[in-house]
Amino acid sequence: MTAARNAIRPAIPRPDLFLCGLLSVLGAVAAIAGDVITVRPNDDLTFVASTLSDAAAGPESLWMDLGMTGQGIALAACAVGLWRWRGGGLRFRAGCGMLALTGALLITIAWRNAYGAGEPALFVIHEPLVAVMGVGFTAALILLARTLGELDSGYHRFSFMALAVWIVAWPVFIVAPEAVRGAVERLAGFTLIIWLAIAGRILMRCGRGERLDRGAL
Repeated sequence: MTAARNAIRPAIPRPDLFLCGLLSVLGAVAAIAGDVITVRPNDDLTFVASTLSDAAAGPESLWMDLGMTGQGIALAACAVGLWRWRGGGLRFRAGCGMLALTGALLITIAWRNAYGAGEPALFVIHEPLVAVMGVGFTAALILLARTLGELDSGYHRFSFMALAVWIVAWPVFIVAPEAVRGAVERLAGFTLIIWLAIAGRILMRCGRGERLDRGAL
């Protein structure tokens, strides 16, 4: 039996890992719920044309802000859970750090409503924060890829698919017509949410002391 397979079989339940996993899953659900609750009842917003920023800057933005906050907390919890579970070398720890940074930036974006509407240019930090967040999550996927491959080949492939979607979506978003920008941004965001939910499920199973076999996640 290889060391990698031993590493994914926790000997005893770990409540800390279960909690981090649960927060990750709940945050993923909150992100989707916040978007749906904000956009669906608003005649001025659509899932295809309206960007997440449009929804977050609107008059009914509280639910979107709460959903983004939940997702930010989930990313940070996932980073802590992965760190406490695997430890790992410098590369893996840097990946956890990038994941936590992505979560912190998302929370800042949610509650620092600086979209450029009548604010001094110095304080319009929305676009720079979004750019750094995009780089942070991309870096996290790259840095965590090797260890994720030890968990499950399917999850490993999905991580690289998420990375490809995340990298391609941003230049496409920039050149896309305004009528479809919301759909492009939501595709990238939904990919992140699914990745986060799967990671949360893994942490919950480890927290319960379950045995994880390759291909069984």
